[in-house]
Amino acid sequence: MPFITLLLWWLGFTSIYKYFLHISSKELVDFQNVIIFYMIVISVLAGSLLGWAGLEFLRFRHVHKRHRPSPTKIEELATFAEIPTEKLIELNSVRRMIAHHDEHGKFLYAEME
Repeated sequence: MPFITLLLWWLGFTSIYKYFLHISSKELVDFQNVIIFYMIVISVLAGSLLGWAGLEFLRFRHVHKRHRPSPTKIEELATFAEIPTEKLIELNSVRRMIAHHDEHGKFLYAEME
């Protein structure tokens, strides 16, 4: 109790000091039970967080960091977009264009500026 009072006084809480002077022993026991409950909850939360971090460390300790994906070839893009490779090369070389798509996202045509 003196340590708590000194700590609270150092932090500037004088009203809590007055509260502790006029508190009954039953209320003090109830307050101690609440503090113990809070410490248990905090310990469970901290333990679960540390356990999760340890589990993730064990899962990914030998996994190498991600690498940049390899660039996609123009032919693969043309096949995916279902347009001729020559047209895609031409579209890739222009500075500005407006691409039009249907409601499913399929490429229809492009206006080149």
